[in-house]
Amino acid sequence: MSPASGAEDADTSRIRNQTWPHKLASVYLRFGLALPALALGALAVRAVTRIQFDEVTQRWVYISGGWKGHTFTTTEGWGPKDMLLWALLVAGGTLIALVATGSRKYDFARDGAPLKSASPRRRTIFWVSVLLGWTGLDRLAMRRLGLGAAKFAAAVAFYACFRIMASWLGQGGSALDTSTAFAGTTGMAVFYWWTADLILVGTGLARQKGKTRLR
Repeated sequence: MSPASGAEDADTSRIRNQTWPHKLASVYLRFGLALPALALGALAVRAVTRIQFDEVTQRWVYISGGWKGHTFTTTEGWGPKDMLLWALLVAGGTLIALVATGSRKYDFARDGAPLKSASPRRRTIFWVSVLLGWTGLDRLAMRRLGLGAAKFAAAVAFYACFRIMASWLGQGGSALDTSTAFAGTTGMAVFYWWTADLILVGTGLARQKGKTRLR
């Protein structure tokens, strides 16, 4: 047996030796972003198929849904081709994120540490993650300032989309409209990041400043 094949077998063995909760957590951490990715794809397809060009007014118009009959934009604005290009760019960025998360291996038995033996600092950060992790405060507590700011920005984006959706529904708009899709998509992304960091902190796989494990 070659050294390479031996290393491969060892890696496979480590994965097989994980407990079922750890296996499920690994799948969620690696592929959980597929949920908001699918939602974005559905949103793009729905937006493109709900408008058509009106030859009389020379404008794009919604032909179905809660905005049926409303003008979308002029010929100088965005049309279906522009929206499709935007959708492809979003899908490409999401695919990169999926590849980045999906290529990671999580060995809970070798690299993890149970919460019951954690330091007081890690226990504090764990409860911060439980209660306020969706704001990025847990990442800031781990001194990962860039990721903390990005996590906070995602939460702000969700809040803005939610307020727009609530305003639209308050005016009698359809619950199946674009604003609801944006709120749902950003909400799923925030929820994934929140729960993923919660798992990482709880299992001892989270990395703080300097990429060292949070113990």
